[in-house]
Amino acid sequence: MGKIYHLIKEIARLIANHSIGNTLRKTFLRISGVKIGKKVFTNQGLVIVDNGKRNMVILEDYVTLAPRVTIVTRSSPYHIHPSLRKEDLPIKEARVVIGEGTWIGTNVTILPGVKIGKCCVIGANSLVTKDIPEYSIAIGIPAKPIKNLKDENNKLRQRK
Repeated sequence: MGKIYHLIKEIARLIANHSIGNTLRKTFLRISGVKIGKKVFTNQGLVIVDNGKRNMVILEDYVTLAPRVTIVTRSSPYHIHPSLRKEDLPIKEARVVIGEGTWIGTNVTILPGVKIGKCCVIGANSLVTKDIPEYSIAIGIPAKPIKNLKDENNKLRQRK
């Protein structure tokens, strides 16, 4: 039963990656084990690298993913040089959570164990290796917060 279930999840993920519409894409992502909140938009080219466990990727309400976002929950070497031992290489497996109201830009990669807080913006081509605090704009390789949106909003209110 486990192999059949895993195969169904893999087929669902494949269909989700190549489906045209957001609704169809989200349906197949849910079947494949991704937890998706309400009003989430997933764009084409979404790649999720995981081990098939349920809820390793959580997209909270109102998350928007631009094209070609990659979310990795498991990173490990499969084929390595015979002189290296797998035991000596880093293997990381951890859940990725993208907080409510967050926008992930085009071609962003998110690595295992990252939690992106609510109402964040992650700039295009960024590599997210560590947690991002809520209300942050983060960019770069590795992605680092450059601005706090709550502070900016407070400054604008004070000017009025």
